[in-house]
Amino acid sequence: MTEPEIEISYCDWCPNEFDPVDAEEMGNVCSDSLCRDCQDNATFCYDCNTVTHYDDISSISSGESVCNRCISRYYNWCQGCEEYYHNNDGCEQHYYGDDRTIHDYSYQPSPKWFVREIETNRIVVTNRPNLITETPFMGFELEIECPDGDRYQVAEKLMSQHKDWLYCKHDGSLEDGFEIVSHPHTLAAFNLRSWRWIQELADDGANSWDSGTCGLHVHINKSAFKNNGHIWRFTNLVLYNRNQAARLAGRNSHQWASFHKEYKRVGKILKGDESPDRYTAVNLTNYRTIEVRMFRGSLHEPRVRAALEFVNANFEYTKDINSHDVLKNDAMSWWTFTKWVQENESTYPHLTKYLNKIKERSDRVSTML
Repeated sequence: MTEPEIEISYCDWCPNEFDPVDAEEMGNVCSDSLCRDCQDNATFCYDCNTVTHYDDISSISSGESVCNRCISRYYNWCQGCEEYYHNNDGCEQHYYGDDRTIHDYSYQPSPKWFVREIETNRIVVTNRPNLITETPFMGFELEIECPDGDRYQVAEKLMSQHKDWLYCKHDGSLEDGFEIVSHPHTLAAFNLRSWRWIQELADDGANSWDSGTCGLHVHINKSAFKNNGHIWRFTNLVLYNRNQAARLAGRNSHQWASFHKEYKRVGKILKGDESPDRYTAVNLTNYRTIEVRMFRGSLHEPRVRAALEFVNANFEYTKDINSHDVLKNDAMSWWTFTKWVQENESTYPHLTKYLNKIKERSDRVSTML
């Protein structure tokens, strides 16, 4: 009598073949999509009940294991206990108010809207509702890692000089760091800022690019977009050209900023027929802002400024493109966009530099083929 053939599957986390029946019976988590070796490095998230690798798990105050996504959404870090507490509970022993150097992840101060005053060429705060609604304002979130035990000293030094327009927050995806958040600025206002603080962070031992955990996210206000068609073009300029966009971003993160979500879904999302995913290169889940999450964290000033310039350039470039431009003039091509940026180099000097590098690499590859 012939024995039944063993069913073979491929593991979701590694390239190994395995018997799903054996894995489900013998593994430490009940999953028929992971081999036994990967199951040995996995557990369930206490909050969302998804199977998660131990590297992406944090322990909360009750001792349970919670994935980093749930940590960033639902938990706050108590610097006194050095433990995570759920947003609804909090730590009863320590309270730091709103003056502490590194705030909870959920901390959201009232935004200050910075613009360039043309007459004096100075940075000022505006409260004009029409200007705030109709003008593209950007804010960034820059994640950094610090030398062991030094994050509060690093944050205190940064805030002593820049607390009028920056603040710091805990982030569960970081090991021993924090994220630096800016109040919204126009690009012209950002250009008037001193950016020496970035190099000073690096001089103090902070790291972002090589950490493996850090990203740079740029928000832009949805109210400034003309309509859903403008948002569709803004989003798909990135997703249509994901290889070039990933080169500009310095990373292709499937976990935190995926380029591989189907671009055809964007129209359905904007119509309300489908729900957006937060962890995509261009995140549409926020009510008031669009978040461009694709960039790798960096403490190199030109890269940070190029990211801000890219978001602003994408907004301006896609604002007045029509369907004829998209279908007949190749307007959604990366190289058409690059040519437009080059024509506006005085406005986007840092972005122009990096786009030219990408084009030069592509030209060399084409020559070699």
